[in-house]
Amino acid sequence: APEMQGHLQTAVMNDAELLRLSKLGFQAFVRAYATHPSRLRSIFHPNELHLGHVARSFGQNQKPSEIDSKEFKKTKAEEKRKAVDKVMFN
Repeated sequence: APEMQGHLQTAVMNDAELLRLSKLGFQAFVRAYATHPSRLRSIFHPNELHLGHVARSFGQNQKPSEIDSKEFKKTKAEEKRKAVDKVMFN
């Protein structure tokens, strides 16, 4: 398992698109985990979730606090701009 983890992290860190998707996946997972119904909080308690372990499962070698959401907002805005440009100029 540690060998596979290393291969995953290497693949993610060497591919910009995989890195972007990995960060988005990590953020989506954490947000979804935090929205479990209150009756399930004793099982899925967000404060007990080890974010470092979750980040590693997405191939990240950064600390969870270093995974910046501002980076994704800019990327999303760039994607929208490119889509508009494509429609208007093609």
